[in-house]
Parts: sequence; structure tokens; C-alpha cells
Amino acid sequence: MTDSPSPDPSEELLRHQAQERAAATKRVVESQARLRVVVAGPGTGKTYCFRQALEQAGGGVALTFINNLANMMKKDLGGVAEVYTCHGFAKRLFYQLGSPGFSQEPEYYPPLFELFAEDLELMGTNWDGHSISLHFAHVTEPDGVIDNVLELGAHYSAVTHDDCVLRVTRYLRGHPEAVPDVPLLVVDEFQDFNRSEARFLWLLGSANAVLLAGDDDQALYSFKGASSKFLRLIHAREGAEQHCLPYCSRCPQVVTEAVNLVVSRAQAEGHLVDRLPKKFECYLPGKLQDSREHPSIRHLACTVENNRSPYVGRCIAEAICDIPEDDWESARAGGHPCVLVVGPMEFVRRASSTLQGEGVKAILKESSPPKVRLLDGYRLVIRDVTSCLGWRIVVHCVPPEGAGALIVAARMDDCSLYHVLPRDYVDAHLEAAEAVASALVGEPVAAEVCERIRDTAGQSLESLVADADDVPGDESSADVLCTSFAGSKGLSAHHVFIVGMNDGHFPRRRDDITDDEVCQLLVALSRTKKSCTLVSAGRFGGGCLRPSVFLEWLKPLIDPCRFTKDGLAPRAFR
Repeated sequence: MTDSPSPDPSEELLRHQAQERAAATKRVVESQARLRVVVAGPGTGKTYCFRQALEQAGGGVALTFINNLANMMKKDLGGVAEVYTCHGFAKRLFYQLGSPGFSQEPEYYPPLFELFAEDLELMGTNWDGHSISLHFAHVTEPDGVIDNVLELGAHYSAVTHDDCVLRVTRYLRGHPEAVPDVPLLVVDEFQDFNRSEARFLWLLGSANAVLLAGDDDQALYSFKGASSKFLRLIHAREGAEQHCLPYCSRCPQVVTEAVNLVVSRAQAEGHLVDRLPKKFECYLPGKLQDSREHPSIRHLACTVENNRSPYVGRCIAEAICDIPEDDWESARAGGHPCVLVVGPMEFVRRASSTLQGEGVKAILKESSPPKVRLLDGYRLVIRDVTSCLGWRIVVHCVPPEGAGALIVAARMDDCSLYHVLPRDYVDAHLEAAEAVASALVGEPVAAEVCERIRDTAGQSLESLVADADDVPGDESSADVLCTSFAGSKGLSAHHVFIVGMNDGHFPRRRDDITDDEVCQLLVALSRTKKSCTLVSAGRFGGGCLRPSVFLEWLKPLIDPCRFTKDGLAPRAFR
């Protein structure tokens, strides 16, 4: 290991950084350009810059990618902007515009494409829900899938995220006068938007001043069709004014150096081609103390990780014991976790389970697509007994004999399944739906009805009612949060542990590292406010593992430790 610098900057350097940071923000805020593009890393003051620009403009709308980022922006931009996810704003416009393409207001149902995939299979087209989403993400129209899905949406009088964006974009292209007029449109995390979302936002920008920010080092959503090329295209667009916010106020110096080292090594090996260059340095006036206290990145090398010896979780639990109480309190006051455990989920899940077993209050956050629930169908048919979508959900969850033929028949006749389903099936599910509605408001349900519901629905009344309480947990209440790389986006913590630092896991293939994996490492490193720890295992289950090639990339900044059955052994190996 070579020692990481122990910052001892001159007063002149501290003044220079403070002046340069203020000047960079001022250039963005006071610019009169119709399109300002800010390329900046995490923790560089984008949200502060947004607020200043919105106040100067007299308000506006701020859009970002995921709910957890939108919730943070709502706290930070409250009073100066309406804040939405891209899908949330498209949904709002869709209904404001009178639900274009529908004769009456349709239902908004997130897992809709799972139902449509089954219908398309009955029509002879084999697509799953994710594949359909990718068609909309890439706006792939020649094969007819999009048109078929839009027709199914009209039949069931229902929309979801992806087709809603496309419908609004098509409408606004034909009715430019309907593009909403706002003082300033702010867009964050643009590198995570796909082609369909980018077209929607460019259309909104045609009538408004736009302040757009992104960082192609933080691009994690290629699996949903997102691409950094849209950020690069708009950055190079004629009339776009380019800006950079150079100083990170989140991470200590060793972490900003690590980010730059990874970028440099990745580019030397042919990765991150066409990356937008930017300055990313530690803002020492605010991070000097943290940088002195945490001058290196620790590597905890566990001898083994298996059911008998779950050392990855145990070594994190032991390290957590050394965290000062002040860190826990300040994290709670700031509304973010004190500890973030991130990495490949096969390691994260095990670490979370071990931490919980060790008495640590750890929360495991796993993303999963929305599920089609029988409860949703029951709620819809109670509201409208002939609900086309409602009965389609019921049939999906509890298929009657000949379900496929009935779905096709209703589609051919352009009617609700209610009109073609057997009467005894309809009556039984209506009874179940009414009982669920009663139970949800605390009314008693007769025992014999409960028995019939179990036969009809294939589950108890209690389990149906419990689905109504199945809502995402509040991550801001977690002291220790365990999640995937993608799940860590928008989060920060005082102390970050990156687990699974082994070839075959992260990266999956040592000789074929992907840009996505490089970006995952950059995202994980830059979540930390104080310390960052890398955790590897010598054995996982019954197999031997090799340390991750990423550890070699970061070797100049790493302080190695070994964890065995006897606990941590600092500087036990080189």
C-alpha cells in the first residue's frame, strides 16, 4: 500500500476552492442560455444550483428519474418547484390533456404489461413484460408490438408508465400549443433516461428554458433501455451551454481520488469511450476533517463466506461497532442511513441476514417489478362491476377453465370479460370482492363466506386484506441499509461497505469487464460521506474466489485487513 495523502492544504488553496465553486454555481445560475447542460459528479452541489436557478427564474418544474431521488428533491426544492419523476409528470400531463387516445379516463396500472404479454402470446407474439417495456424504451415500432399494446390499452381502458410517456409525446408533437409553459424546467440524472423519455423531455424543452444535469459515470440503467448517449447528444447540441460543478462536498479526498483512478484505469483499458470529461475533486473546505480521519479505503479480506461461517456480515458487524455515536445521530438527523451495504445481491442478501442475526437493525432493499394482485382486480370490479381491466386481473390471478379462449373472445367482441365469463365464476368472485371491501373498512365477514373465499380465490381473506398494506418501507428510517448498485442511486451514507469484491461476482468476468460494472463501482464509491470499505471473500459457499480486479485498480489507495474466525487483523497481509 502507498499512503493516501493526508490533506494539509494551504489557506490559499482553501480560498481558491471556495471561490471557484461559488463562481461555477454563479455561471450556471446567472446564464441566460435557453439550454444549460451541467455535467457534474455526485455531491457537487447540483441541487443547491437548481434551487438558486429556480428562485431566479420565479419557479418551475423539476424532473428526475426514480422516486427516491424525486423525494429528496422535494425536500430540497420545496416552495420553488413542482418535483416529479419523468413518469409521474407524463402521467399528470396525460390526464390533464384529457387522456389522449381514450374515450373515457383510463386506469393507471403499473404491472399492466404483464397482462398484455399474456394477451400478445394468445395473439401469437411471444413477448414478456420487460421486453414490451424495452420496445417502448427504444421506440421500436416496425414489428407492430407497440401498436398492438396501444390497442390492448384502449380495449382494457388502461395505461402504465411507458405507454403513457409515448402517448403524451405523440399528442404534444401534434399539438405543440399544449406543451406546458413553465419558468424553468430542471432535469436531473439525464444519463438514466431512455430514448422515449429523452424525446418527451426534449419536446418539453422546445417551449421552455431548460437546466439539465447528468453524469455518464453514474449510468446504471441500460437494462431498461437507458443510455448515456442522450446526455452526450444534448451536451453537444447546437445552442447548448456547457457547465461543470467541479467540487464534491460529499466524499472525503481518498474517495474522489479513487473515482478518478477508476476512470483513468477504465479508459486506459478501452472502457467509457466518449465519456464526457469533467473535473471531480474533494471540496476540502468542507471535507478536510473527514479526509484526515479516513485517509485510505479499507479492504476487508474475509477468509470464507458460507452458512457456517458468514464472515462478510460478521466483519461488517464488527466494523460497525467502531462507528462513533455522533455519526449515527447525524445520519438520523439528516434522514439518511449511517451505513450502506452495497454490491452483488448474492452477497448483499447474506450480509443483511447475518447483520440482522448479529442484532444490527439492517433493512434489505430489493427492487422488484410491481405484481398483478387479485386485490387490485377486486377493487376495480367493486367500483365498476363490468370493469374490463378488473376482470382481466381476476382471470390472470384465478384463471377459469378455457381462460385463453375467453380472453380472445372478449377481445374479438370488444367487450369486458364480465360478459363472457361463466356466471358462477363471476358471482363467486363478486362475493369475494365484496367481502374484501367490507374487511378493509373493519366490517365483520361471516365464517362461511371466508371459507368460500378460500375456495374461490385460492387464498384467505386475511391474506387478501394484507396485500393492501404491502407498501415500500421508509428508507430514511434505516440506520443500516443493504441494497444493490442500482438501489443505491440517490442514496448516501456516512460509511459504505462494498461487498462481493471478487472476480466472478464483481466483475462477473475479469477479462470482459463491462461499462455498466465500471459505473456500478463509481456509484458505490461515491455514496460515502466518511469511510468506504471493500469486502472480499476467499471462498464463497464451496468454491474458491479470486480477489476482484477492481482491488488491483484501487491498490494505491487501499489499506488491507484480514477477517478470520478471530476477527479483524489490521495490516495482516500485503
